[in-house]
Amino acid sequence: MRRKQLQDELGLSDEEENPSDLGADGDAESGDNPSSHNNTGDSEARARIKELQRELKVARESEQKAQESLSKLQLLSKSQTAILKTSMSKKIEQKECQMDEMANVIKGLEHKLANAGVAFDTFNIADAAKLSSGRLGGVGAAVSAENDGEAEINAMKTEMERLIEENSALKAAATKPSSKDTNTPSASVKAAPDNSVSKAALDNVEAEKRQLMRKLKEMQQQMEGLKSAAAVSAPPPAPESASSSTSSSSEEMQDLKSKLAAAESSHQNSQKTIQRLEKELATASANCAAATAEAVAPVSSQGPSKLESELQSKVCDLEARIMDHQAQLDQHKSASLAKETTADERYAKLKATAENELQKIKEQAKKAILELKRKLEIAAKGQQRKSAAITGLNTQLRAQRTDIVALKAQMIAQQQQVPVMAKQMTDKILQRVQKQADAMAGVVDNYKREMKERKRLFNLVQELKGNIRVLCRVRPISKSEIAQGSKMICKFAPEEITLSGEKGKVKTWEFDHVFDMGSAQDQLFSEVKPLVTSILDGYSVCIFAYGQTGSGKTFTMSGPADNPGINTRSLQELFERKSERAKEYQDELTVSIMEIYNEQIRDLLAQDAANTNLQVRQGPTGNFVPGLTVVPVQALSEVFELIKRGNKNRSTHATDMNEHSSRSHSILSIQLKSLNIVTNTVASGKLFLVDLAGSERLSKTGAEGLRLKEAQNINKSLSALGDVIAARASKAKHVPYRNSSLTYLLQDALGGDSKTLMVACASPVDYNTEETFCTLNFAARTRSVEMGKATKNVAQA
Repeated sequence: MRRKQLQDELGLSDEEENPSDLGADGDAESGDNPSSHNNTGDSEARARIKELQRELKVARESEQKAQESLSKLQLLSKSQTAILKTSMSKKIEQKECQMDEMANVIKGLEHKLANAGVAFDTFNIADAAKLSSGRLGGVGAAVSAENDGEAEINAMKTEMERLIEENSALKAAATKPSSKDTNTPSASVKAAPDNSVSKAALDNVEAEKRQLMRKLKEMQQQMEGLKSAAAVSAPPPAPESASSSTSSSSEEMQDLKSKLAAAESSHQNSQKTIQRLEKELATASANCAAATAEAVAPVSSQGPSKLESELQSKVCDLEARIMDHQAQLDQHKSASLAKETTADERYAKLKATAENELQKIKEQAKKAILELKRKLEIAAKGQQRKSAAITGLNTQLRAQRTDIVALKAQMIAQQQQVPVMAKQMTDKILQRVQKQADAMAGVVDNYKREMKERKRLFNLVQELKGNIRVLCRVRPISKSEIAQGSKMICKFAPEEITLSGEKGKVKTWEFDHVFDMGSAQDQLFSEVKPLVTSILDGYSVCIFAYGQTGSGKTFTMSGPADNPGINTRSLQELFERKSERAKEYQDELTVSIMEIYNEQIRDLLAQDAANTNLQVRQGPTGNFVPGLTVVPVQALSEVFELIKRGNKNRSTHATDMNEHSSRSHSILSIQLKSLNIVTNTVASGKLFLVDLAGSERLSKTGAEGLRLKEAQNINKSLSALGDVIAARASKAKHVPYRNSSLTYLLQDALGGDSKTLMVACASPVDYNTEETFCTLNFAARTRSVEMGKATKNVAQA
């Protein structure tokens, strides 16, 4: 409703008000075009239309806020009306209570008149109560006037009751005979005319009373009429809907004003009635006073003046009270007029504020609509340009569709040829694969033949070089040596090492391979690996590390778990080869671990390793150790567990040269029996992996007591090893193998039918120059030993 009024005032039509419909139609028209989604200009036009729609939405929201403000003003005026209604209802209830009190007073007067024997007309208060109770819901401005009129009536009734009581008292006094009258008959005769006069006066009083009662009933009827008029003219209750228009609110205010005017006229009529009753009451009071004076005159000659003065004083008091009530009535009337004026002023202010805000909103809406029209015209022009562009794109699209149809036809033709071409390609690929497979079979056969020839040539080279090969490895400089300022005295070449000694002395040694300080474990094992695998063919192999304490022998042979040495890598290689040739050979591996401590052979795999003392014996196939624990193994993990158990039982103690110095020679022995399933031959191979104890000077180790004895035995066994090597190098007839348990145990490895490799471990710093010289000299002597051709240990199964 309100929106239509704004449209009429602004001169807008439904189409101008709703530009969003136009944008929707424009979108629909562009949606019919198949290339609308490919046109970026079309999307810009839609975005602009959406922006215009958002601005229109903002304008509508502003209009809605204005309507809400107007509704609040209307609710405020209605709340004031409700407050007036509530206050009028309370006043009516108070008047009803006063009516009840008045009825009680009238009943008391009637009771007193009945006792006095005065005839009167009974006042029916029940009818008046019914009429008043049926109009409790009426409200209006006239109720205040009725309230004041009833207060005056109550005061008049109170005064009338008091006059009736005085009249009754006078009547009793007039009818009571005196003592003189009873004794003298002449007095009674004389009093007879006086009694007749007093009776006449009483009749006049009764007539005045009846007249007052009639006037009182008339006043009650007028009051009920005023209440019914106020009930009819009461404003309707405030509507619950908060969205009523401003016109309905103004109409309600006009109704209220008219009803207030009617109530004011009723109040004036009531005021006139009260004034008339006051005059009649004054007349009745005067008549009553005169009648009373006439009635009392015969009784006492002294009393009339006193009684008359009392009645006059009471009449004066009554008139004063009437004037007070009149003044209060005037005050109530002025207060009612002031409230009415304040309500009108507030309503006028609120209405003016609402109209100003509404006018502002109308102006803003007009400006927004004009701006939207302008933008809409610009968008329509842009839409026309986009439509022209879309037409050109449609032409291109049709051309592209024609090309696509041609390409689809070509693709279908090619797809039909694909199975034939795929079959041809498959046949060609299968032919090539077959040829490559045949060629690969020949390559495999050639590879096997080459591997056999390579192994034969390698063994031949080993025999030509000599069966003892020597590798030299120099450890890195430690942090403590750097802190002490130690200097490096070594220079390296692939097969040479040069040592600079004291006083400028320089010496060079040549070995099969020299590994410098930066060499890795896998580089060293690449040189050791061919010897390790030769035990699969039935050879005996011995690999041992020699050097002073702290030169890296244990690291080279065992190594940590994350960087294993020769022992672990050799076992891994053997198990890998065993797995590779499992179809042709049946390999059985057994492992034993021992140490030589103070020239005693200990079984490191025994339960009580420290208390074992084994001896070396000679057998038909070589030297052996009776009672040594030999454990067959099937997997590499089992060997690792055995090595871990043996390392726990090995003797190691700290010295000044090494915190974890090995105080014994550790020997890991691996025996292999390999059955060739094709030839039914058995090859028996042995691999000794020896980690020798460190050679050291007693002055540097700081050994004492038991450590000193250990060092002496270590040096003794190493010295015996040097004697054996020297004897073999000089081709002496007698080789002293029995001088030490170490040389006696390794007699087969140091003999003429085995392959032996030595890793000489050296220190690079000047602090250990003498020990490094001794190590390299011993390695050079060992390399010069000619042991002869190694033999296989192969027998028929």
